[in-house]
Amino acid sequence: MTELCISGQIIKLASPFAAGKHWFNAGIAKFHGKTVLMSRVARVPSMMALSELGDDYQPRETQLIPRMGGDCIPEDPRLVSINGHLSVFYVGILDGANCATFHADIDQDYRVLRKERLNVAGIPDAPVSDGAAPGLKQQKNWVPFFKGGRLHAVYSHDPFIVIAKSNSGRWGLVYRGDGLKWDFGLIRGGTPPVKRGDLWYSFFHSARFEQSEGGETVKVYHCGCCTFDDSFHVLSMTRRPILSADPDRHSHPWYGGGSIAALFPCGALLSGDNWLISYGWLDTQNRIAEIPCSALDEYLSPLVGESKC
Repeated sequence: MTELCISGQIIKLASPFAAGKHWFNAGIAKFHGKTVLMSRVARVPSMMALSELGDDYQPRETQLIPRMGGDCIPEDPRLVSINGHLSVFYVGILDGANCATFHADIDQDYRVLRKERLNVAGIPDAPVSDGAAPGLKQQKNWVPFFKGGRLHAVYSHDPFIVIAKSNSGRWGLVYRGDGLKWDFGLIRGGTPPVKRGDLWYSFFHSARFEQSEGGETVKVYHCGCCTFDDSFHVLSMTRRPILSADPDRHSHPWYGGGSIAALFPCGALLSGDNWLISYGWLDTQNRIAEIPCSALDEYLSPLVGESKC
């Protein structure tokens, strides 16, 4: 199976850490004229590290950001540059498999200015994680974006729910539409939406169980894309993945988790006429997919009949 299912190229990022230390699931953003990458380091417990990237997208300067943890194990950062700060949404593991979404603001010197655990009110029952503790409501995979002077987040894709932060600091529902479905598993999380022209583009992930050539059952991740307008109506999506993991190239990263072929997008940037998508590979590496905007636009299919909020 080809990892990149659309025209473009894969950039494999060298790890700035010693051999054997995993570095994966990175978000990417432009911040004060620099391209920065924030990533998980190690698995249990995870830490956060921030790298400045060179013109070749390889890490130049890297430092750990210790204040991201403390009361949680930090994972899977999504980055948005807002008003001179780097706004980071990330998953915090609280106890066992119980998760919450956290938000931190980081200044130009990469110091954490503040950190908070996010709560949301007035949301219909959220999709339940398929993790190690079925039935727990997992507050994870919020994908943030900044619109109209307010922080928003895509909360789920099935149903398609957008939430926003009010002036009082509370998060609540602003849109609920039909669910997005495709043939490659439940759509979740992904990259912060980026506006190009009149549309917001967001690259999501999904997972389903597939058979390797050796007959092993493997949880395989795929990446697609959807677009929506300023009213949050989803207008198009890819019917097939633009990136896919391979059931014959998998790992066993979690105790009791079985075989996993992970491909986990956390960030997207526009760079000229190309999209840059940062993602984790096999829970060990970071990679960037560089995809022409024209190729992605040809890959998107219009949606019809999406319900209004």
